[in-house]
Amino acid sequence: MKAKVIEQDFFDGQIEALRHPDRPSGSIRRLVVDQPIGVTITVWNGKVIACRSSNFTGCAILGEVEVPDELIAQAMNCIMAEERLTAQKDKFEALMSI
Repeated sequence: MKAKVIEQDFFDGQIEALRHPDRPSGSIRRLVVDQPIGVTITVWNGKVIACRSSNFTGCAILGEVEVPDELIAQAMNCIMAEERLTAQKDKFEALMSI
């Protein structure tokens, strides 16, 4: 599948972003597969993070690459597993309310 390689600025913390919106802490690159599934893949601190796409206004589009289908399938499996686990949030919170 085709993916855009984007680069976005990020801040070390929300407070810093509010104090100094003109001074981002750095930039991060992401793969964005808009069609047909809408998934974003980021490698950060040695981990692969997959999530549903969000708003990428203001980012730089660096190019487009072909991502193997099996990598997209693994990313989607992680997203769906996290969504299923998050759906059980109330049960986890009930267990911790001792």
